[in-house]
Amino acid sequence: MDIFSSPPNHTLRVGADINLTCIAWPRYDHRLYPRRWTKYIQWYDPQGRSVGAKCLQGTSKVIKLRCTLILKRLIMEQFGNYTCEAQNDYEGYCRQKVISLDDEQIHSQLVIKGIKREDNGKYYCFANNSAGEKASKPAFLSTKDLASLAPEIVEDPKNQTVDAGFNATFDCTAKGHPMPSITWIKNDDALAVQSYNRNRVAEIFLDDEQIHSQLVIKGIKREDNGKYYCFANNSAGEKASKTAFLSTKDLAPPIKEQQRSVPLVTALGVCGGAILAFMSGCIMAFLYRRARRNHEVTLHTHDDWRVDSIPRVSSEERRTPIPLDVGDKHFLNSISDQKGYAEELFNSRNGHQSVEDGCCHRDVNIISYQDSGMDSDKDSDEIQTSLFTEIEESEKNQGTLEVLDEVLGEGEYGIVYKGRYGGRNGSITDVAVKKLKGNACTLGKAALLNEIRTLKQAGRHPNIVNLIGTWIQGETILVVTELVHGGSLESFLRCKGDGGSEYANVHCKLNDRQLLKIALHVALGMKHLEEQKCIHRDLAARNVFIDPNMVAKVGDFGLAREITEDGLYIKTSCGKVPWRWSSLESLRDRVYTSKSDVWSFGILLWEMATYGDSPYPDIPTPLALVSRLSTGYRMSRPHQCSEELYTLMRSCWNENPLMRPSFADIVDQLEYFLREVKRTYINITEDEISGRFEVN
Repeated sequence: MDIFSSPPNHTLRVGADINLTCIAWPRYDHRLYPRRWTKYIQWYDPQGRSVGAKCLQGTSKVIKLRCTLILKRLIMEQFGNYTCEAQNDYEGYCRQKVISLDDEQIHSQLVIKGIKREDNGKYYCFANNSAGEKASKPAFLSTKDLASLAPEIVEDPKNQTVDAGFNATFDCTAKGHPMPSITWIKNDDALAVQSYNRNRVAEIFLDDEQIHSQLVIKGIKREDNGKYYCFANNSAGEKASKTAFLSTKDLAPPIKEQQRSVPLVTALGVCGGAILAFMSGCIMAFLYRRARRNHEVTLHTHDDWRVDSIPRVSSEERRTPIPLDVGDKHFLNSISDQKGYAEELFNSRNGHQSVEDGCCHRDVNIISYQDSGMDSDKDSDEIQTSLFTEIEESEKNQGTLEVLDEVLGEGEYGIVYKGRYGGRNGSITDVAVKKLKGNACTLGKAALLNEIRTLKQAGRHPNIVNLIGTWIQGETILVVTELVHGGSLESFLRCKGDGGSEYANVHCKLNDRQLLKIALHVALGMKHLEEQKCIHRDLAARNVFIDPNMVAKVGDFGLAREITEDGLYIKTSCGKVPWRWSSLESLRDRVYTSKSDVWSFGILLWEMATYGDSPYPDIPTPLALVSRLSTGYRMSRPHQCSEELYTLMRSCWNENPLMRPSFADIVDQLEYFLREVKRTYINITEDEISGRFEVN
């Protein structure tokens, strides 16, 4: 096999672009060898890490296999030797070619830590070589007045009078530069708040200089009474808030029975009985008329359906919840690693704990991104009105809906019921009806409204859970989607059989061919979302559902977003993040693109290869995960996972999002893997290999 790379060694400036091309082909004197064809080409960066997509030989074999690595806006770490590796089907036979990229400039950086007043002055750099010397233009360093950057209390805690056994909440907001930290003080004792496990502290970063802290005291007792205030400090100074007092209400004394005459009691009893009978009759008549009027619900399936009421039909079916995750099991609020409840949360190994979301109690921005159609400054009602006006009020394609009592899934703010949808042609279809709980806050409403928007924008596809209808009226929001009966991929993966290997789940009938098909179905669904400029942001095995025909569908679009023309979405809300599945740039910079979903897809492949293990089992907190990932750490190859599949995973976890494959590339690679598996499973069909279906 011969190999060629272009262009030759290059000297470039920082920020330049370059395309590296590698071509490999079988030698002429090897033409009689049946496995001489180039199998793949892979590029490696100066640190020896795979970069770019792995270029694979297709079914229609080409003599010369070509693979191009695109490098945009080069940074210092990207200069060095790039290696192109090609291999054919003969095990262990591969060729490599090296291209060197050198920087034509020398960069020097001076970092002064902990600026003090004596650091003020004029700075310049001085360069020299054998041909001469040159000084740069001077730059001046001056320190700002630290007094103006010291913490300032923006919101003081308020006095609280609470019944014993209930919760008390104190709020405090401070600003400063650098951003201050907030400590809660009780009766002038800083340890008093931290020493009680009933005290919970959560913090929200409102912007680069403002921080909001909330102290929640659960199950108030008399010993909680006292003086509370918050204390903000940073390197420039400190500031204490005004004092707030907590007191418990005294329980009302029991009401003493007053001595009344027997005739008066009798008279009151007779009058009360007559009034009660009259009211009962009115209520019964009202309920009877309402039941007749609300027997049927009209569903508008074109863009929107509107009704005056939704009847709840009792179901004789057994309530068997399927793993339809609408809650916060795998999520973490965007709070800092502080003491109290935040520390308890960050020390949670599985990241399953959660705090009461501060967004429910404060007027903070929920969503902020360009061209989204939602204004971050609008309240919930305005957002609902904005979205509602976009939905066409069409009377065609109407149907009826029955909402059953059977609960399919439940979370902190949402609940999913089973329903039956009757189309105009008389067909009856099982559906999932998602609605908000009564305690849902603005953030929960915005998430459900956003799910409607995303499902409408995504359109229909056989590998996503499709939208059937929506209803928005006042504070009530319902989303009706198709119901996938088979359960979640996570439940399938964790459904172990009585015997067999880890790659042959006897009970659930999942083997390597079926796992690859499921992965391909997910990739096809995500490719469709990518083409529709949607990002999912919560791609995981728990949000992939398997129907009885073993077709995988991507669902739960509560965190999904449409993206702008630049392909970028920057998260500024204080919502929750599925941190074990999130990309490095999403965790570190709150930036989301389709390539962030590609990272999550790599985690999903790892879940499949380990039959549902939790990612990063040895990393307890998000901060620890960011630290480890920034050093280049990635999860190791599961022992039952092939090298080819693990290579695909690693390409999804490239630190540079531009170097990750697209979902179209992933589809091509998975189709290639399935064709390789066909050699073992001779009953597989071409339709199964392609995983493609006709979209109705």
